[in-house]
Amino acid sequence: MSNEYKGYSVQNNNFCNKVIKPIGKGSVPLELRGLYTSFAAASAAIDAQEVKPKTGVKKNAAIKDSSRAN
Repeated sequence: MSNEYKGYSVQNNNFCNKVIKPIGKGSVPLELRGLYTSFAAASAAIDAQEVKPKTGVKKNAAIKDSSRAN
């Protein structure tokens, strides 16, 4: 049995656990990979993931390449 929640599919695993899968193409963020004991626990993890701000490496344009001659 599969339930949909906010763009993800929460599916039963072979051992009565739940796993989160993407609907369609794409992948699941690392924080959401794993086993959950209930649909409520999986949906709470999805809600917590959406609240987190996305972090990434920002490129600083002010840094000069020291290997080039001025």
